[in-house]
Amino acid sequence: MRRNWQAVLAIVLLALFFAVHLVLFGGAAQSYQRAMRKATDMGLAVDPSRPLVVTPPRVLVLLAANMLPAGTTDFNRDAGTLASSMLEELTQLTQRHRMRVVITEPGLTSQDSRSIQLRAHLRVQCTYADFVALLDDLAREPSLIAVERFSMTQGRDGRQLLDLWVTRFILKGAQ
Repeated sequence: MRRNWQAVLAIVLLALFFAVHLVLFGGAAQSYQRAMRKATDMGLAVDPSRPLVVTPPRVLVLLAANMLPAGTTDFNRDAGTLASSMLEELTQLTQRHRMRVVITEPGLTSQDSRSIQLRAHLRVQCTYADFVALLDDLAREPSLIAVERFSMTQGRDGRQLLDLWVTRFILKGAQ
């Protein structure tokens, strides 16, 4: 070892600098990596090689129109007011298109940490043209409504009998 004392001293100093680096800068480096991941998830371009992703104003307006405070959405989900208001809106929309509502029934309501999904089933007597006009109105609605499935069968009176399953998404806001 006496012959290679310089190499041993260099290895000891390297280990000492490495330990000091881990103690002083390890936590800061992890915090920096977490902050970079959060910024990337939010759509902020912190890397100059990646372009900034800008959400269009129409999308922001749509999201804001379908967002309720988290405490409000939990209460309303339990009270059933969100499901009943969705069924009322759908019934009014179908009546606007001269459709005859036979059955409306709420479906399963589910929620996660960021949204609530309200489901409903409608059975309606209508013509095919009325159904297409209803789909057009649903596409123009400011609410986030998805038609999950539908089926049309021939009714006894010549009109079509439409079974329609829809889901409305409500986003939870920050408390």
